[in-house]
Amino acid sequence: MLKYSHPTLAFVLHYWPVTVFLPAILLLIAVLAVITRRWDAHDAAAARQKARQAQRSVNVAEVDHRPGPGAAAA
Repeated sequence: MLKYSHPTLAFVLHYWPVTVFLPAILLLIAVLAVITRRWDAHDAAAARQKARQAQRSVNVAEVDHRPGPGAAAA
């Protein structure tokens, strides 16, 4: 191992790929997973909202095109 006055610094400098890059890569993977989950949740919420709006428009269209009591006499 390298000759430094601080043993922790010597360890970090000697094994820098494991002590620097590995945590950075794991952190990057975790951040991307969180972003993906939130993005998917946002897309799912938008799809549910769109489905609710489509259902409401179908219900409104059914109400608008039902024959009323005076429609048979016309």
